[in-house]
Amino acid sequence: MDVDRGMRTIKMPTLGGPREITHHKEIIEHLNKVTGSKFKPSTPSTVTLINSLFRAKFTLRDIKGVIDLKCKEWGDTDLEKYLRPQTLFNINKFDGYLQEFNKKPTNKAWTLFDKEWSQ
Repeated sequence: MDVDRGMRTIKMPTLGGPREITHHKEIIEHLNKVTGSKFKPSTPSTVTLINSLFRAKFTLRDIKGVIDLKCKEWGDTDLEKYLRPQTLFNINKFDGYLQEFNKKPTNKAWTLFDKEWSQ
């Protein structure tokens, strides 16, 4: 795996050749912004989790939407401690989180997210 220092591009070998995966830094910056955390996009476990989501064909919009939804739901509760890459980007739970996000197109997290993406 090739990792550049800016974490903008990661090349992962696949059966069909190298695959470029981008947006790691953008995803972690978004998570840090909405949670007030200081996660690093270069942490190997975080890179692996995000790569698994992209390999499963989830999009940047999906990932940011789940972050926004869970921050709205879990912020200022006992679940706030789970607003971290290990929980949010877990491939076994991510689709369920995304289904919740997609079921609630009128919720505040979705509305804020959609406004951000339409700019």
